[in-house]
Amino acid sequence: MENIATDYSWVTACRTDDLVENSGICVLLEGRQIAIYQHGPSGTLYAMDNWDPIARASILARGLLAEHEGELYVVSPLYKQRYSVETGICLDAPEHCVGVYPVVIDGAHIRLALPCGVA
Repeated sequence: MENIATDYSWVTACRTDDLVENSGICVLLEGRQIAIYQHGPSGTLYAMDNWDPIARASILARGLLAEHEGELYVVSPLYKQRYSVETGICLDAPEHCVGVYPVVIDGAHIRLALPCGVA
């Protein structure tokens, strides 16, 4: 299951100094809540929908980043399901997934790519 779109519209999400290492923030872009995470001292960025389809709540930005056997994931703060930051697939219930987005640093800003036509 591939969860990454191919046609993007790049938008500025926040400033680099808004992020906290190994933590998430939530941004509202074009009517969509997106969680952005900065992992480790290298500052690798990940972005995914903030909506947890199992908890039915916008809470993933408050989840913890963790890693097991090379798989980096976010632990949902409500029911503790794990979502891969690279694929968006729920590792505990693979029938559930969230959207993931390409994200880059552009000077002092964080930019991410939303699928074209998303409003």
